Amino acid sequence: TVLLNYDIDDHTFPSVGSQNRRGVKSAMKYLADLGHRRVAHLAGREDEYVGIERLAGYREAVRELGLEDDPALVAFTNFNYDGGARATEELLARNIEFSAIMAANDYTAIGAMSALSAHGLRVPQDVSVVGYSGDETGLYYNPALTTVREPAEEILHEAVKLIVKKDPAAYSHAGQAPKIQLPTELIVRNSCIAKQ
Repeated sequence: TVLLNYDIDDHTFPSVGSQNRRGVKSAMKYLADLGHRRVAHLAGREDEYVGIERLAGYREAVRELGLEDDPALVAFTNFNYDGGARATEELLARNIEFSAIMAANDYTAIGAMSALSAHGLRVPQDVSVVGYSGDETGLYYNPALTTVREPAEEILHEAVKLIVKKDPAAYSHAGQAPKIQLPTELIVRNSCIAKQ
């Protein structure tokens, strides 16, 4: 058994995933460099490993980059289009200021872009949006979605290697299964601009 994009506290099972926290932090730095100080986060589920890790990356970035730390800027989703739209509606209903959104995945980001459009807000002129996954869906949306590319094929490749090896030497320490986290890549497209 190899866990994909998931981890548990014990060291029984090896896991392979992406560097979720670093990926989110790279996107947040990009937004900060564009002048965005109030960045909303459409977080994943509070009880799911990937959502927890990406929210932690967001919170770390807010602190490290000196961005405005406002709990009202976080809304939770279920990682799909509808969840992104509903979470964005929730943020807008709070009547708080934000100039950018960091979404927990691309589907959530696209849902957010749809909700923003329904409220007469333009992406990226009024609100910049960044997703996370890097699949082709965001490439064909208008505007094309800036995203953190998760190395899905490489994750699967590493997982298969661990399964095929069945070799105790594959474990990093005696009795401890390896925890492999592969690097991500920020893909800059058209959904972000400097804060107006």
